[in-house]
Amino acid sequence: MYFCQIAEFQKGHAEEKEEEVKLLERSIEELECTINVLEQKVDIVKGEAERQRLQREELELELLGVKEQMHTVENNDSDVKRCVAEKEKNLQEALQRLQLLEKEIAGRDAEISQCKAHISELNLHAEAQASEYKQKFKALEAMVELVKSEAPATSSSSNKLERNTSKPRGSGSPFKCIGLGLVQQIKSERDEELTAGKQRIEELEALASSRQKEIFMLKARLAATESMTHDVIRDLLGVKLNMKSYANLMDNQQLHSIMEEAQHQNVKAEVKEQEIVNLKQQINEFVKERNGWLEEIERKQAEMMAAHVALEKLRQHDQLLETENEMLKTENANHKKRVMELELEIKKLSEAILSRVKEELAQFRAANGRNPYINFDEEQQLEKRLKETEEERLQLAQKLLGLCTTVLKAAGITQPTSEISPSAAEAALEQLKNRVICLERELQDVKLKDEIKNSKVKKLCLRASVATSAPRSLQFEEFKAQKFEKFRIGVLGASGYTGSEIIRLLANHPNFQITLMTADRKAGQSIGSVFPHLVKQDLPDMVAVKDADFSNVDAVFCCLPHGTTQEIIKGLPSSLKIVDLSADFRLRDVGEYEEWYGQPHSAEELQKEAVYGLTEISRTKIQSARLVANPGCYPTSIQLPLIPLIKANLIEVKNIIIDSKSGVSGAGRGAKEANLYTEIAEGIHSYGVTRHRHVPEIEQGLSEAAKSKVTVSFTPHLMPMSRGMQSTIYVEMAPGASTEDLYQHLRNFYEKEEFVVLLKKNEIPHTRHVRGSNYCLMNVFPDRIPGRAIIISVIDNLVKGASGQALQNLNLMMGIPENTGLLSIPLFP
Repeated sequence: MYFCQIAEFQKGHAEEKEEEVKLLERSIEELECTINVLEQKVDIVKGEAERQRLQREELELELLGVKEQMHTVENNDSDVKRCVAEKEKNLQEALQRLQLLEKEIAGRDAEISQCKAHISELNLHAEAQASEYKQKFKALEAMVELVKSEAPATSSSSNKLERNTSKPRGSGSPFKCIGLGLVQQIKSERDEELTAGKQRIEELEALASSRQKEIFMLKARLAATESMTHDVIRDLLGVKLNMKSYANLMDNQQLHSIMEEAQHQNVKAEVKEQEIVNLKQQINEFVKERNGWLEEIERKQAEMMAAHVALEKLRQHDQLLETENEMLKTENANHKKRVMELELEIKKLSEAILSRVKEELAQFRAANGRNPYINFDEEQQLEKRLKETEEERLQLAQKLLGLCTTVLKAAGITQPTSEISPSAAEAALEQLKNRVICLERELQDVKLKDEIKNSKVKKLCLRASVATSAPRSLQFEEFKAQKFEKFRIGVLGASGYTGSEIIRLLANHPNFQITLMTADRKAGQSIGSVFPHLVKQDLPDMVAVKDADFSNVDAVFCCLPHGTTQEIIKGLPSSLKIVDLSADFRLRDVGEYEEWYGQPHSAEELQKEAVYGLTEISRTKIQSARLVANPGCYPTSIQLPLIPLIKANLIEVKNIIIDSKSGVSGAGRGAKEANLYTEIAEGIHSYGVTRHRHVPEIEQGLSEAAKSKVTVSFTPHLMPMSRGMQSTIYVEMAPGASTEDLYQHLRNFYEKEEFVVLLKKNEIPHTRHVRGSNYCLMNVFPDRIPGRAIIISVIDNLVKGASGQALQNLNLMMGIPENTGLLSIPLFP
């Protein structure tokens, strides 16, 4: 009875302790919730402050970029001004030279006109003098004739007077006396007459002397006139001779020199005119260039103004951010103070709650008739047990976290657990479950195969015991051949380039064995008869697809032409793993497939199931897929460098220009005129311009990465080489991004990849460096145009662009390392 009471008392005490512990746990939980809320607020404030700090740093970087742009614009402006000044100086010099030439030409023209005027004046003056001298000569001749006619008349009259005077007056007749008075009178009269005659004679003599003097004077004048005339005539003759000699001289020498000078002047004038025309053209060009520079200056000034405005806005925004930062700092300080106050309040509340709980517990214990004081030893033991339980909970939580991380890693998720969303984790777990189920099935198959192998080993042992005479090496080889059984592989369309390339790669694959090959046109033939380089391979003969037996096949490579694959895959067993190398299941939109390939799609349900097999991008989906649509060669070389950059928002999705070049094997093995040697060799030609069938496949992958519609400008070219492919991609970088950012992102993205290699900076990828391999080499280069970048990627179009990537995908689907059978190094040379 006593023990029962003690047990009941201990039981009640334990219940009381449990209730106390529950009360304490509730109070602790309330305190933890309060602390969590406060910590969340503090984290939010810290995050906001960090975001503001990062935004401020970004704005500072943008401000530095704007300052650099302004500096470059100012330098360009000074260069433009200096160039314009030099052009204006050259223009002024040309104008001055033109003016000097015009003045020189005008002076020469004036000299020529003056010479012509002077010659004409000399001619007129000579003619006027000659006419004047002729008139004077005629007047003098008339005067001489007049004088000569007057001189005989005067001489005859004087002779008559002398004769009259010399004749005697009267006679000796008787009438002499009678007429004495009369005689006297007559004598007196005669005397008077005589005196008068004398006077007349004197007068006549005076007149004659005067006339003689006049004649002498006229003769002197005539002589002077004749001498003058002779002088004039001599002068005229001299002038005439001078004129003749001048004319002869002009005709003979000076005229020739003048003509030469005139021709020279004409040539010079033509040269000067040509120079003037050239100068005018240069002036026009200078004016146009000056206008262009002025426009460029105005544009630069507008850009500077816009940059100044943007800078001012950035400064204002920076000031606003600084004020906001200060406000956030003050708020953060206030929040810290508030947190400290809340912590103090929490301590006070915890102490008050603890004291209240203790009081209530004491009252409760006193009401039950028990000791109100607590046994501290028991309390310490309970606290110790509580701590132990908390430590156990923490250990279990850490184990659970590690287990979750391990599970997520096994599911293919390598991100930190804090960044994983529940939906992604659930999807990964679902994939992991599917993979576990597949592995369990494979394990069962392996167990079954192991049992078969054990039975075969036993049979071999029995055979060895019976046939002791057989060589041991032969027994070992037989055992070795039976030890590892491989996955059975079928190749549909083995007579094409992609089919033969898959056969070549599978020749060294340790886990795959070809058990079926189909080729409708080559049915019944061996692979060595179609491809002599595979003549040493021990492979089954090719059969038609309709005669193929898929019961002995685990997986299939479908290398058939576009449009023929759909019906064949629909008829395959659902247990087969399929990698389709045609384009029938690459496009998710059936309408887009019908538009670009010109035929309806007959397997829409399989289209929804198919997974696009760009291995490095869709590895997780490929692992659990049954049907994989292997990408085309051009899309592989283009999407591998572009998808990581688009997802990281490092490039613009507009104005993407792609220039791709492929070897002739990319056009298939069919006999086409365009693929003949004479059509392909010694040249390069474009095909499928604006309508190549790989365009929708490229845009589909890039649009999914950008989460918006993306269109590209894509032009393929056929090169005179058997295999190889290069894609040169021109992109616009996002604002603030550089080629270094693009390079580093691609480097980080593909750092752990086996087959995608980013070369060292400035190294140019070459197609000959990937020949016959599954590698993709790429690199990034800055474009000459600011803000643009050039990306070059090279692959082997038959390996990484087709068969190699198909084998890489099937390795993932079958759960073996994806690089199995693909580690052969490129062929060179």
